[in-house]
Amino acid sequence: MVYVLGFVVAEVDQDAIDAFQAGPAATYAISRLTALEGEYPFYVNDSDWRPEAGTIFVELTASKMRSKLRYGGIWRVREDGSVPIKPGADGKPRNLILCDELLDIDGWRLPKQEQSELSRLSGAYLTKHGLWDATKVEDDGSLIEMPLVEFLIKAAV
Repeated sequence: MVYVLGFVVAEVDQDAIDAFQAGPAATYAISRLTALEGEYPFYVNDSDWRPEAGTIFVELTASKMRSKLRYGGIWRVREDGSVPIKPGADGKPRNLILCDELLDIDGWRLPKQEQSELSRLSGAYLTKHGLWDATKVEDDGSLIEMPLVEFLIKAAV
């Protein structure tokens, strides 16, 4: 399944980085990690959400609330995709969702023009549905989490 995942970027906490470097990082090629230029190939999850291995995300990120969502790449959840880490400050259990960056989805690439259109549609969708309201944003900063086809249908209406 291919999902759109739109969220406000937060600083990755040191516990998550330490947990990644203590084990999962060794399963990534150094060249792949270097190419990410300081980003990490995982999401920190503090909910019951456990995407299946092979799940693909088209990522859209915003640097702060109400800023434009920008295309952040295509990511696929790894076979060993869920790694428990130290609970958060609130005591909730957390895990890392490990991913690999993809250039395409089965040969389908998103050219720059389509990336821009997806960003535009996401902003319009969030505005239309009042989802920029901080009270409606998930605790983890998520703004959009839905199958890509469903999102495209809802955003186009």
